[in-house]
Amino acid sequence: MEIRQSDLKSPYLKQLYKMFLKVWDHVDAFEETKNGLELPYPILALEEGDLIGGLSFTAYQHPDKDQMALWINALYVDRAFRGKHVASNLISYAEEKAREMGYTEILVYTDLASLYLKLGYKSLSYNGSHTVLLKTL
Repeated sequence: MEIRQSDLKSPYLKQLYKMFLKVWDHVDAFEETKNGLELPYPILALEEGDLIGGLSFTAYQHPDKDQMALWINALYVDRAFRGKHVASNLISYAEEKAREMGYTEILVYTDLASLYLKLGYKSLSYNGSHTVLLKTL
């Protein structure tokens, strides 16, 4: 398995976006900047050249500060590859790329809090089905 950062011209991005739409009705488009923040490019998981998952970023208001923050926007792993640490590897690689860009924390709004808690994220809030989590990079 290969985890790598894409660019916005990658032929894999159209396929990744379709993967995201299998789960969510709406996913932000892949952008270089949003709300004044430069975003890391999407992260891809490939198996023998085939896309098996990916992760993208967005920028929204920080829940505890009066500023915009970097968020994991979407994370998807093909069902055949779940339980094989693909998601954890995507998240770890995403954290590394965010750190390289100067980010000191990353947030996520998810219904899979246990995955992020295992990776060192701290829960900030819970609304009954989704949790906002933060990790200091």
